[in-house]
Amino acid sequence: MKKRTLVLLFAIVLSAPAAAMARVNVNVNVGIPGVLFSSPPVFLQPSGLGVQVGVDVPYDIVYANNYYYLFYQNAWYRSTGYNGPWGVIHHSYLPPIIRTRGIQYVRTHRDQEFNRYRMNKNHYRGKTFRPPHYAHKPSHKPGPPPHQAHKPNYRPPAPPVHKPGKPGGPNHPGNKPGPNHHRR
Repeated sequence: MKKRTLVLLFAIVLSAPAAAMARVNVNVNVGIPGVLFSSPPVFLQPSGLGVQVGVDVPYDIVYANNYYYLFYQNAWYRSTGYNGPWGVIHHSYLPPIIRTRGIQYVRTHRDQEFNRYRMNKNHYRGKTFRPPHYAHKPSHKPGPPPHQAHKPNYRPPAPPVHKPGKPGGPNHPGNKPGPNHHRR
């Protein structure tokens, strides 16, 4: 009996780390090589879709809730800029219309709306959107301004330092006029 209990306890102890390891999720994002837009795509908003769709581009790209969604090689990617950097996104995080209806439904509505846009480009009454050129999320390390990028020892300017006024001076906190004080 003691031996059986010891074997059972040993099996439970050994299986616990295996169960914990089974829940580990590793997500490596290497980006999408080769998916670049030379200019910002035009986005149209077909009625009833609730998202904006990129037109006249070789990729399925959608804009919704301040994110760009790209369908590429049977996977969805998301970014804050139309040229990436892209990260793989799980189906449950896609906009509702894509989750429920699928990419083919979006493509059909996109193509219909693009035909209306193309035929009446100058008088198109639907919603259009074109992001600014190279709309990327700012990096965590801001670089020098473009006019100073070539300078090897560029240092960004120091932030302004607040210096309170001298006692008795006009900027000293103790010399501020009160609510009942009138200037003459």
